[in-house]
Amino acid sequence: MKSVLIYLILVGLPVYGVYSIVRMGEKLTPPVSIGGVWRFEAAPDSVCGGHPFPDSLVATVDQSGPNLRVQLNKLANPLAGKLTGTNLDVTNGHLRLQATLAADTSAHAMTGSLSGLTCAGTLPVSVSGKRSHSAAGSRAH
Repeated sequence: MKSVLIYLILVGLPVYGVYSIVRMGEKLTPPVSIGGVWRFEAAPDSVCGGHPFPDSLVATVDQSGPNLRVQLNKLANPLAGKLTGTNLDVTNGHLRLQATLAADTSAHAMTGSLSGLTCAGTLPVSVSGKRSHSAAGSRAH
């Protein structure tokens, strides 16, 4: 009888614990995958110090769960932040990208604003981005 009790404690309780954890995990939903290479374009009327805004900004997004690291046009300091639902907010203390994923495109398009550009002063620049098809999801961890 004593050995049965020891067996139930040493085997039964851990099995029950694992079962409980698996059951709780069934209710979790993962964040949308946005890892990969994105190409952003500014609104047609955006200017940078009197000059037209660059034709394309390239962002490489590394994702781990809701946490993001964005390398924008090979800047020295990447932007870091979170993805909350379909809203992206990343910054490096100087630049800030805020965007919303398009609901009907399976996370392949987003629109938002980029602020902190020295050429644009304090005004945010409206941008829209599309994920490159060849790299879609390849940078998610």
